Amino acid sequence: MIRELFVIVLLLFVAETSSSIEITFSDMGIGDIYSGGLRITIIKANFTSEVTGKAKIITEIYASIANSSVTLEITINNDTTTIYLNNGVTKKTWSSYIERWNNLTLRIINIGIDNITIYSNSTIRLVFEETEQGGNSNSTFSPKTSNSFWLTLLILAYAIPFIVTFIYKTRVEAEEEEEELPVILG
Repeated sequence: MIRELFVIVLLLFVAETSSSIEITFSDMGIGDIYSGGLRITIIKANFTSEVTGKAKIITEIYASIANSSVTLEITINNDTTTIYLNNGVTKKTWSSYIERWNNLTLRIINIGIDNITIYSNSTIRLVFEETEQGGNSNSTFSPKTSNSFWLTLLILAYAIPFIVTFIYKTRVEAEEEEEELPVILG
């Protein structure tokens, strides 16, 4: 009985995750990006998302730009934002609509004379926004993105038959122990 309750509690904690996805450039098959001085470099990639809908997009771009002035235009599904890169890490947040299949285009404009590098550990994090109903805009049930009430209800629907069977079995065994057969001597 305690083991079953422990499993239920463990499922509740494990399944309660935020609806966010983090993708690095290397996850999309993009290695370190090198761009010479006074050049425009365009990189295209695709990524998929199990969750769809409006998302806050948080980018962290790791770059070594020396003394160049570099502009990075990131386009996700025809929605473009511009980032002016610094040496080290540059962060930018904006919102966009994420679909199941997504196109990513990086347009790097280096107007300096130094070579630059954008590293493959640069990340794009998608944090999906909640709708007015309290769930994500994705209509299919997914334990990672659904309301905890519905997840708890689902787990209880599976657990209650086992708990009832356990209680019934315990009572039947207790009644069998109480009944003793008469001993006949003779």
